[in-house]
Amino acid sequence: MVHTLTLPAPLRGIIPPMVTPLNDYDKMDRDGLARLIEHILDGGVHGLFLLGTTGEGPSLSHSLRKELILETCNEVRGRDHATRMVQRFQCSSLTTLSS
Repeated sequence: MVHTLTLPAPLRGIIPPMVTPLNDYDKMDRDGLARLIEHILDGGVHGLFLLGTTGEGPSLSHSLRKELILETCNEVRGRDHATRMVQRFQCSSLTTLSS
C-alpha cells in the first residue's frame, strides 16, 4: 500500500541533511544539537533534513529518533515560517515515533 502525503506548500530552497550529534551510543548531545541547528540556520538555509541521507538514521533507536525530532522542534519553534523539517521514516515507524 502506498501512502501519499500532501504538503501545505512545496519544499523549496536549501534543506541540507543534518547529522545527529551523539555523546555516546544512543545518547544525544543536546547542547551540540542546539549549536548545530543554530549554525545551519544562521547559514541561511530554508529547512532541516533530519534522519535522512547522512546514514545514521536507520541505526538509531526509535526513542533517540523521537528525542531528536522533539528537541529540534523545540529549537526551531517560533522562527520564520519558511523553516521546515523533513524526516525520512518507514511507515511502520510513524505510529511509534508520533506517540
